[in-house]
Amino acid sequence: MALVPDEPLLTPPRRRLVRTNVRGVYRRGDRYVAVTYGRGTRIKTTHTTKAEAKLEKARRDAGGAPTSREPFERYVERWLVEYAGRTHHGLSPRTRQAYAALLRSYAVPYFRCQKIGDIGPRDVKQFIAHLTRLAPRHSQNGARRLSPATIRRIMCPLKALLAEAYEIELARVNAARVRIVIPGEPPAPKPKTITYAEVDQILARLGEQDRLLFLLLSRTGLRISEALGAQWRDVEVDATGAVLVVRRQCLNGELVERMKTPASHRSVALMPSLLTELLEHRQVRHAASQDPIFPSRAGSHQDSHNVRRRLRQAGEKCGLGWVTPHVFRHSFATEMRNRGYDSGEISKVLGHRSEAFTRLIYIHVNEIPRFDDFELRRLAKTGVGSQTISRWRTRCGRSSWMLWSAQSGRSLRPGQSSTAPTEPQADVNLR
Repeated sequence: MALVPDEPLLTPPRRRLVRTNVRGVYRRGDRYVAVTYGRGTRIKTTHTTKAEAKLEKARRDAGGAPTSREPFERYVERWLVEYAGRTHHGLSPRTRQAYAALLRSYAVPYFRCQKIGDIGPRDVKQFIAHLTRLAPRHSQNGARRLSPATIRRIMCPLKALLAEAYEIELARVNAARVRIVIPGEPPAPKPKTITYAEVDQILARLGEQDRLLFLLLSRTGLRISEALGAQWRDVEVDATGAVLVVRRQCLNGELVERMKTPASHRSVALMPSLLTELLEHRQVRHAASQDPIFPSRAGSHQDSHNVRRRLRQAGEKCGLGWVTPHVFRHSFATEMRNRGYDSGEISKVLGHRSEAFTRLIYIHVNEIPRFDDFELRRLAKTGVGSQTISRWRTRCGRSSWMLWSAQSGRSLRPGQSSTAPTEPQADVNLR
């Protein structure tokens, strides 16, 4: 009985290389493969267009270094162990854990076996478009898609990973240099502020220790982590008055001696009334110098999540449930600006490195600037009668008229010439 030879194994169509009119460039599905030889080894690189594959083959044939063929998911695990951050501060364990969760949840399932050296800006753009179509893992307020803030948070470790791969020459292009544009993303809203009256409403609905904590935030502009990390030895009194020296912060219940930025190490003035309340609070608790100013029930540093929850509950009782601890910081900066402090002084109190950042983010102008005095000044120079200017004064309001009079050096008493309006005696008495 004759044996029937086995049929040859055929390559699946989706994996089959089809010749093109460019030597060494083949088509596989909807992508193109450039085939080169280096050190006796056949090297294949995948590209989205034939032009890219042709360019890569020419570069390799000219002696260019090959890109990394390490799969994305394997490189992610190695990067999470070896990555040391992009600043001298390094990478904290908490940040490393957050990066690992984001990459494993979103980036690895998408790129998975794609070679790290083949990922380019086009692939990153497609990944961003993929994220805009994903449903959130834990939906809040009925959301059906990932929020723009979540997408930017996911892109943060991915861009750091791709930038590192480019710097150590694992990739030929820097795929991290991609603008994150999210279709339909609304402009970022400016942080809200609250008035002293609204602060009092919230404080009245808090417990004694929380009331004192948020009173401190509203009178110093401290970050919540800085206030929870403060200890009694940080309160110092000298000839100029009392100050709170910011030396450490408390993140998620853990005390961290390293501050957010070098500018965060600062001394913040304490108002006399606030100092009195703090000292009375310490006397009641019989606290030692190394004890936290605002401890938990166990006497340790508090977790900010518990504080935020109690603040939200108090705010909801007076229609201010949206208020967060950081709103007190913005409100204090705006109040300092309204009291005449310049942005340099405000930046120093808040612990910012950049004065421009303070002006852009933290100073909110609530009132509408008026410049009606420009029109009054023009009318006075043209020599119009006092009755005409008087009508403009009534239309513009008394504040603009007073400003024009003060800047022009004119007297507001009766008996002036026709080029300067005469203010009625009734208005003079109002002053």
